[in-house]
Amino acid sequence: MKNFFILVTVLLLAVSIDSLIAQDDHAMNEEMMKAWQDYMTPGAMHEVLASKVGKWKADVTMWMDPTQPPSTSEATTVCEAILGGRYFQS
Repeated sequence: MKNFFILVTVLLLAVSIDSLIAQDDHAMNEEMMKAWQDYMTPGAMHEVLASKVGKWKADVTMWMDPTQPPSTSEATTVCEAILGGRYFQS
């Protein structure tokens, strides 16, 4: 009977310790998720990039050889926000 009482006590102790560890893990997971959400939220730099969204036309001038006249061309690009404004694609 004494061995049974010791076994039950040890099992109850193990279960309660496991329960406490699981609660700590849950709280830590919630803190980590909040930190990731804050990290993923677009910020001030995303606003700067968002000002460049749209269709752009450019006149490009390149000098391949300083002794020769420059080469000129026209270019167009479309810049758009993707993945909830976290990234920009052009």
